[in-house]
Amino acid sequence: MTTAGTPSQSAHGDTGTPVVAARKPRTHPYDAGQLRRDTWNDLQFHSHWLREMAQQSNGLAEPKNAVAHELEVLRRLEAYWAFPGVKVIDELAELFDRKQYDLLSTRSREVARMLLSDSYRTARHHSDYRNGEQRSRDHGQRRSRHHKEQLMDHHEDSRPYFEVLFVDDIDDDEHDELCEALHELRRDDDEFIYDVVFARSFEDAAIALLFNHTIQACVFRYNISFRTGNHHPIFNRYLEMMKAEKPARVYGLERSLELGRIAKELRPEVDLFLVTDATIEDVAGRLGRNFGRVFYRLNNYLELHLSILKGIRSRYETPFFDALRKYARKPTGVFHALPIARGKSITNTHWVKDMGRFYGPNIFLAE
Repeated sequence: MTTAGTPSQSAHGDTGTPVVAARKPRTHPYDAGQLRRDTWNDLQFHSHWLREMAQQSNGLAEPKNAVAHELEVLRRLEAYWAFPGVKVIDELAELFDRKQYDLLSTRSREVARMLLSDSYRTARHHSDYRNGEQRSRDHGQRRSRHHKEQLMDHHEDSRPYFEVLFVDDIDDDEHDELCEALHELRRDDDEFIYDVVFARSFEDAAIALLFNHTIQACVFRYNISFRTGNHHPIFNRYLEMMKAEKPARVYGLERSLELGRIAKELRPEVDLFLVTDATIEDVAGRLGRNFGRVFYRLNNYLELHLSILKGIRSRYETPFFDALRKYARKPTGVFHALPIARGKSITNTHWVKDMGRFYGPNIFLAE
């Protein structure tokens, strides 16, 4: 895999302005995740360069071409992620088209930092940011201030974050309606927080499962198309892995059941749910062990929401660690013959208090 070139300055142009060398075009690496991270890095670099060139009214062609290329690559890659997702790419592309390069640079840098640091996984209001819910179209100070508030809020919520894959060929309006319905079911006392990413076909679902490691639950509709319309060379190896499972060219419910079988082969830890119009009697004997639950036409989103959280909770439970934390909270009497005495020998000494500060109290309370 090739790496990005280092920005450098070449000889001064005719105007006396230093010319910055663009990063070298990337060959396609083996790992789509690495390509995604690298491309976001390149976007924030080139959008910053574009902003500076625009301020000088000089040399816009090269950074503009680089930014346009990176936005197009990210449009392909972000189709399989809830954060930042395609709608954020659309926002950045709109800023690019409007020549609002200052805000484009700021926004791309903020998104890239959240993505590359994984800080978005603890953001309380990340769903509003990612899914493009009704926001002000003003791209000035009000929008910038709102986004800064969202970035600050992510430090306030440490609940584990994951994404749920919906495999269904629905339009954008249905997509937004489903997201809104699931978001409204969130409660502050939920143990986890999740967002939704969509795949429109059998192949898209396979790519998403192999590409997006944050997907921890999948909801399959009963009637999906087979071929993806999202083409990029980086996805070829994922499709080859899926073909190795020899998916049957079946239709309707049988295709969803086949996708469930392959999903369990590719990602055995992921919880699977099926939505169908077929009667439960027709489906029950054909599910095998792949699906945790079947929903008939999905008229009740609350049941789906609770089922998703229940599946994650069952994998999140840590009986031994929970018992250890409970023990550490007990006011247990100790014999001072023990070397640590639940931390008393550390906190009462004049010589090794730094050891207590280094480890913290819990390691001694759990003695």
